[in-house]
Amino acid sequence: NKELVLVRNTHWKQSTDPIRQQNVNEIDVQLGQDQSAIDQQIKSDAGTAQTSIMQWPIAGSDLTTITNDPSLKSRLYNIPAPGINYLAINTTRTKDLKVRQAIEYAIDKTTVRGAFGGSAYGAYASTMLSPGIGGYQKFNLYSANPAGDITKAKALMKQAGNPKLTMSLAVENTPTLEHFGDAVKTSLAKIGITVNITPIDAANYFSNIDNVKNQYDLTWVDWIADWPNASTVLPVLFDGRQIAKLPQSNQDQSYLNDPAVNAQIDKIAK
Repeated sequence: NKELVLVRNTHWKQSTDPIRQQNVNEIDVQLGQDQSAIDQQIKSDAGTAQTSIMQWPIAGSDLTTITNDPSLKSRLYNIPAPGINYLAINTTRTKDLKVRQAIEYAIDKTTVRGAFGGSAYGAYASTMLSPGIGGYQKFNLYSANPAGDITKAKALMKQAGNPKLTMSLAVENTPTLEHFGDAVKTSLAKIGITVNITPIDAANYFSNIDNVKNQYDLTWVDWIADWPNASTVLPVLFDGRQIAKLPQSNQDQSYLNDPAVNAQIDKIAK
């Protein structure tokens, strides 16, 4: 709920900075506004909204309505992005592979995607690389049905000894991400896993989860490749050696530290 006003630098001269131009008179940054309220301002195209941009994606509750509004068609660019939303399972806290596989089969991606706005938000992911990223191959190690496979999930939990687990799930404290958390919680309850959702202030979210001392079993994460190559995705998210090197800015949210994976990352990098 603060405002940042950026004005022109009166000492700037084109003669000493030939690369840049000074085209903007002022930038007003409004912090802490409700996402749906921002969506409606942009949609209205009135007043200051005509010269506004927004940092966050359109709220899940607004996305379908906005994408289906013919009056907005000329202003809406619905294009694939080189990114992914995923649920990271902390492998040091949930050590049983059968349980982790059961979670994968149990989650209903239709309700998860619904939290973000449904089909307008994007396709279902079955790999960590997005189409358009160098190295991408289409495959699915798990259920081809985005609604999951509860029967398979329960069978895996049985193989794991039917543990009655309680897991913490970290999400940003936005309506969209809290709906995502509810979808995960509902899915995992069907296989005997209780999920406690921890909403974290969006401004501090990544500094919180990137700290290796965090206590979350499950974490919502998104990742957008810096450039369209697997080298900006897989080593960053799965090279376990960075956990010790970067205790305050660890991106390996699954805490995977597999020597074979690390060696393969090195081999590919060469």
